[in-house]
Amino acid sequence: MSTINVETAALVRHASGRYGDAMACAGIGRYVRHVGAVPDFAWGSLEWAQKWRTEWAEACDDRVREASLASERFGDVGETLYQVAANYAEADIGVEADLSALAGGPLMPFVDALGAPPSGVARPGGDFQAPDRHTGAVIPSIPDDTPVNHDLNMLLKDGSIIQQDLYPKGADLSKTPKAQLRAELMTEGRRKLWEFITEWYDDLQTAEKLVRQWGVVEGTSSTGLIDEASAAWPGIIANRANLLRLGANAYRTLRENMANQVKDLQQYWASPGAASAYVIYASSLGRYYDAIADNLQWLGDEGVEAAKTIDSLQLSYANVGYSHIGVIATQLQAYNEAAASLSKATGDPLKALGDALTALTDSLIESWKAAANKAGGTLAVSDKVIDRAPHFDNNNHALELPPSGPSNEWRGDGWKPGTRIPTP
Repeated sequence: MSTINVETAALVRHASGRYGDAMACAGIGRYVRHVGAVPDFAWGSLEWAQKWRTEWAEACDDRVREASLASERFGDVGETLYQVAANYAEADIGVEADLSALAGGPLMPFVDALGAPPSGVARPGGDFQAPDRHTGAVIPSIPDDTPVNHDLNMLLKDGSIIQQDLYPKGADLSKTPKAQLRAELMTEGRRKLWEFITEWYDDLQTAEKLVRQWGVVEGTSSTGLIDEASAAWPGIIANRANLLRLGANAYRTLRENMANQVKDLQQYWASPGAASAYVIYASSLGRYYDAIADNLQWLGDEGVEAAKTIDSLQLSYANVGYSHIGVIATQLQAYNEAAASLSKATGDPLKALGDALTALTDSLIESWKAAANKAGGTLAVSDKVIDRAPHFDNNNHALELPPSGPSNEWRGDGWKPGTRIPTP
């Protein structure tokens, strides 16, 4: 093989890699959009949770946009290099995407779902543009054969976790697919909160009605707070946030693959113009891969922390419920003692008045204690919200734009063979 053919072949290999990067980034964007679409109910209905839900969605949109920008940029690079190779070889060059970097990985089904691009040809003197890719509309089928694939399959079903299934009378509802999914996504805080609800919720609700009717103490109903907290499913958020990290790993794999292919290209091209300019540009593209990988990793990490915080808060609300039962028991006991004292010693009006005043004071003190204890429990929950809240709106992870090329020399006719550098 002649020197010129070897060099052209190296350029075509590199063009295939960048054309494959464009498809891979499009697939990652599709993956991030799907995985990041956490069902609204999973965040719960507390006010601060809705803020987190909105900020999470906005951060996910930025990560999807970054994938799209990367796809566009690498598509442009691949098209340009194919055209340069055709011009240099003065021959038609077949176009084929190299997706070997992600082959066999968990995100490959999302890339495959885009559809294989139609075959293309770059011709000398032309202006090659890759044919449009078909964008699949169906979530790819993923075999449930590895732990990662199992987690991916869970997110395909988690949106229906709150729906009720109808089964024949006598069926073991703990063995149904929906029950097994709930068991897998049940975190410790949610479990403890629902244990409280199952065992004590009705009693607490009844007791709260009593103290409100008797005017023993006023305040926000604990059951109302528990209702808002109990709806959240932090296990869903944690599963999806963990899966976003796979996208960050995929970016890093593509970045490493590109770096190796740049080294391969440098073994065959040593032109002082176009080749050097392209290597500089490829370095900036590698840094872009690093930046968007870090952004996606950060979002996954923050999502995991958000899930842990919500789970911890659910445990705190369970503790508030147990504590409030004790508070109400003390309130009712003080009230009963006060009421009983009013019916004693009626033959001695002065003593009866003294007993009544003492009982009233005791009742008020217990009510004040109860109100303070309850407020303290709620404040403890608020402290956790403040101290452990995720920061999905962190400006350090705002939308990252791809780099501008430091030079356009690599786009022209400057691909002239220099002295070939032997492969070690």
